[in-house]
Amino acid sequence: MVSAGVLLVLIVLVSALAVRLLSTPAANSDNAADMLAGRFGWQWCPEESASAVTPPRAAPIETGKVRTVRQGALGVEWFWCRSKSRGDLVVLHARVTNYGSDAIDRVLLDFSLYGEDDSFLGHHSVAMRKLEGHGSSSVEDKLPTQFGDWTKWTAWSMKLANVDTN
Repeated sequence: MVSAGVLLVLIVLVSALAVRLLSTPAANSDNAADMLAGRFGWQWCPEESASAVTPPRAAPIETGKVRTVRQGALGVEWFWCRSKSRGDLVVLHARVTNYGSDAIDRVLLDFSLYGEDDSFLGHHSVAMRKLEGHGSSSVEDKLPTQFGDWTKWTAWSMKLANVDTN
């Protein structure tokens, strides 16, 4: 088992790497999802205790993965994880950085979710308010339980489909 301290160090290192990657402009694209082909992979939520029971059909664990994309003046990084103790709980963590000098009143992130066979399952959106110029903000949100159930509706990959401001 990985101790909480080691897990925290891994999260900090991955976050630092993600910030460095966001500081390099990405290729221009009309569709942010085009820049993020391929699976994201599962990881366990960091707040889970080491004694939590793993679901009987546990997906492969790919810890410390964070997706990043830059769209205009905004940098978006996100990851999602599942609870070891509650099989239907999936949590999305997103951080938005405003590299511009103008404040943004509202940011809406729209994610597309896909099944194990890459079939489209649905959308999930999160919003944040009051993003200051040269500032950043984070949001955490639970996905609807249908995307965490070990059925044909289990979300196996998540892509950023759209970023809408103000």
